[in-house]
Amino acid sequence: MAGIGARGLRTAALAGLLVLAGPGAAPAAPDQAASNRLRIGWTPWASSEATARLAATVLRERLGYSVELVQAGAPFLYRALAEGEVDVFLDSWQPDGHRSFLDAVGREVVDYGILYGGARLGWIVPERTTPAVIGAIPDLKDTDVRARLNGTIRGVDAGTGVMQLSRDALQAYGLDGYSLAPSSDAGAALAVRRALDNGEPAVVTARRPHWMFEAYALRFLADPKDALGGPQRVHKLVRTGFMTDHPWASRVLMRMHLPRAAVRRIMAEGRARTYPRAVDTYIRRNPARMRYWVTGRMTAREEP
Repeated sequence: MAGIGARGLRTAALAGLLVLAGPGAAPAAPDQAASNRLRIGWTPWASSEATARLAATVLRERLGYSVELVQAGAPFLYRALAEGEVDVFLDSWQPDGHRSFLDAVGREVVDYGILYGGARLGWIVPERTTPAVIGAIPDLKDTDVRARLNGTIRGVDAGTGVMQLSRDALQAYGLDGYSLAPSSDAGAALAVRRALDNGEPAVVTARRPHWMFEAYALRFLADPKDALGGPQRVHKLVRTGFMTDHPWASRVLMRMHLPRAAVRRIMAEGRARTYPRAVDTYIRRNPARMRYWVTGRMTAREEP
């Protein structure tokens, strides 16, 4: 964890923060940068890992930066970004998913715009094992439905935005007799897999894009009160002062934009193989997009 500093070590102790050093030595940094070292934060979600590794690879290979990937929970990464311990965070869910985290840091972070749109938070059910009568969150109030679900909504990490919204949803819909069982991204996927294996219904917190939607037939429960938020956009955040310290990297990150299908593609290949290989494949297949991110020059249309 060298390079994080004393304050960063305190954050690491609280968050279980993990630093992954990039492979190989980086070439010299751009002349106008304050240094050639950057820290990119990512949460333990497949989509967050996919985009963080993609940005890190471009910044290493095209701009010559030495990049550390810092994994932690979203609340800790927002704090680390505000305190300058992390430089970049590419997984800010807006306007609902990370609202409380953004409110906590205020103007201490800078928004570089949308990375991709069409995202969603909510509760999902496995199509094959969940009766059609369970189509919306209000349907969970039925006593027979509650009994079949053991009064449990399977969740992810307790501090995530979707879990905060889920607690609000329990109250908004008056779902008495239900509990929200925290787990992890992997734990939520396991709950879906077990429900399918056992032929049982299950309600699980989720966000899209996610590799589960490629692997299983899933559907979101309708949320007529929008208690779990409406359509989401995933934004790019940097620490204050980043533009001054890293003007070239700033321009690249500002231009960085992805179709949701590209995020889904990287996740699917990352799960099937490895994320570094998935990222390398995507970069190789999209030279025009990479050229635009790095130089700002628009050329022939690249793969969506």
